[in-house]
Amino acid sequence: TVTAVTDGSSVTLKETVVNEPQFTAPDFSTDKLGNNDDILDGKLALWLDAENINGLENSGITDGDAISTWMDLSGNGNDAIASWGSALLKETLGFKSLYFVDVNVAGGNADDAYKLTHTPSEMGIQNSDYEVFMVIQNEDPSPGFVLAGTTIEEYEIHTTIGADKDGIRFVPANSNTSPDDYVDLSLAGQVDSKPVVFNARVNDDIGKLQINGIESTDSVGLARTNDDSEIYIGRRGSTHLYNFNDNISEILIFNDK
Repeated sequence: TVTAVTDGSSVTLKETVVNEPQFTAPDFSTDKLGNNDDILDGKLALWLDAENINGLENSGITDGDAISTWMDLSGNGNDAIASWGSALLKETLGFKSLYFVDVNVAGGNADDAYKLTHTPSEMGIQNSDYEVFMVIQNEDPSPGFVLAGTTIEEYEIHTTIGADKDGIRFVPANSNTSPDDYVDLSLAGQVDSKPVVFNARVNDDIGKLQINGIESTDSVGLARTNDDSEIYIGRRGSTHLYNFNDNISEILIFNDK
């Protein structure tokens, strides 16, 4: 998992990945949001951790329980509230996670998705640089959105590019930047069915992506956005298309305020 230790002005990130792949935890950021080092000077806007879903170290929650509220540990009250189906606590992977179901992939009665309590402007990421860190495990055979605004192509991160389950795509803003408005990164044999840590960020209005400490050679400009639509975990916009199907263990979002 990614552990955030804060002294009120900065946050230190530490990583522990239980299963493969084994890798050296990357340094992330220090003097400037987006640069590589040990400390993130941005403000923590969201912290969701499957090890502590309810703020009580999961007291009263057991493996397989449906989670209606995923509590924000940042102190901002930016809880993730179940908006369709409720993901299930899963403890059988060697680490705790929330298991999301896309009915088009796994069947069931409802797609699992959560809406963040705060809008992008309230989180301090509208028209601004920001960073997203996630610990996930992807087995989705089609694109599955782990994060997305209600407006299409805003704040979007999805696993699986086409049929490539080792790929992750970041679409920070619907900017129509030539030749595209997204960043792709695929690491053969390192993402599909494995727990990974990735970092999607907007730094100086440039969108960038990193998986397991490996930086994409791709980037996209005009990545800041004025969009202030609600942000969801596990689904794209207001549709039932491309819902995420697999495990999310931890999410952190930092703004540059």
